[in-house]
Amino acid sequence: METYIDRIKQFKPIQDFCKGRSVCLLGNSSVLLKEKHAFDTDYDIICRCNKAFPNYQNPVDIQKTPFVPFLGSRTDILFTGVLGVCKRFSDMSINAKFMVRTRNDTKNMEQWFIDNSVLFNQRDWSWLSESYNFSPTTGCVAFYFLLQFIDFKTLDIWGIDFYKNQNWLYDLYNLPHYYYSSHVGPEHEKECVLAICKVYDNITIHL
Repeated sequence: METYIDRIKQFKPIQDFCKGRSVCLLGNSSVLLKEKHAFDTDYDIICRCNKAFPNYQNPVDIQKTPFVPFLGSRTDILFTGVLGVCKRFSDMSINAKFMVRTRNDTKNMEQWFIDNSVLFNQRDWSWLSESYNFSPTTGCVAFYFLLQFIDFKTLDIWGIDFYKNQNWLYDLYNLPHYYYSSHVGPEHEKECVLAICKVYDNITIHL
């Protein structure tokens, strides 16, 4: 039977890769498309959440998409929940060095993704849910993972504005916005994350 310690050991390659480096956690708020960014050159590690990849419009050639100047093109670590990886990406490479599943439910995930990803500790997910009284978003779980397991030099958070702006991918393709269906609400999550950020001088959240 796999233990909590066994599960954590799976994170060691990610820990070694990120140790002492600048990390950028990118959410999917449409605010990112309002100005150009240099994420690829400004940070050592780029983390993304769910399926809002800059090459969604053109999975084959990322450099031919219009979003690279705003979102960058590199994905070093991908964090995804139940709906995080869709069939659109089953025939392409995300080019992520590491992939982390934030939930144990794999019914909507492609087998190639399950085989090449590690599972976030469900004990920690339950602790987050019970401690803060909400079902955490993928961005919140990714933030907790980096805070709990990664010895980063700096952590900058972009594009996570707690639904002040909508998801740029859903806006672009007129997809339904279901983000409140399993979460208590963005203000409570915002309060918890900002309180943690205030304790660390090497963490910056760009709202």
